[in-house]
Amino acid sequence: MFTKLTGPGSAKNVVLATTMWDALGTKFDAIGTNREQGLKKEYWNVMIDHGAGVERFLNTAESAWSIVDKIVAKSDKKTVLLFQEEKVDRKQPLLATGAGKALSLDLELLIQDQNNKRRVSGVWSNVNGSGTRGTQISK
Repeated sequence: MFTKLTGPGSAKNVVLATTMWDALGTKFDAIGTNREQGLKKEYWNVMIDHGAGVERFLNTAESAWSIVDKIVAKSDKKTVLLFQEEKVDRKQPLLATGAGKALSLDLELLIQDQNNKRRVSGVWSNVNGSGTRGTQISK
């Protein structure tokens, strides 16, 4: 979704910040490091491969400003978001943009999932309801 909104070249302007390091304490730093590695490998790998940075937010003003400084240093003032280009320059309707198409597909999948759950729930209520209707259980 991010790439659909921003375009493939915009990741280099992004800093992904992890939080809760202050809550872990040094005793559990290895747990935090493992979780961070999991985020990098499973969720952020594409963005990192395209130049996004990863920083730890330590819940201090100094840490926050350090991250802001890195964002400013990475920032490419000439970058135009893909969504801006599609909507403004090309005057595309929302559903014709890459982001609109991705959102529409996600929404369709969610609707299908909900419909399937309703169908299954209806089948279960019919099965459970039909077996007990009009019958009595004797001891």
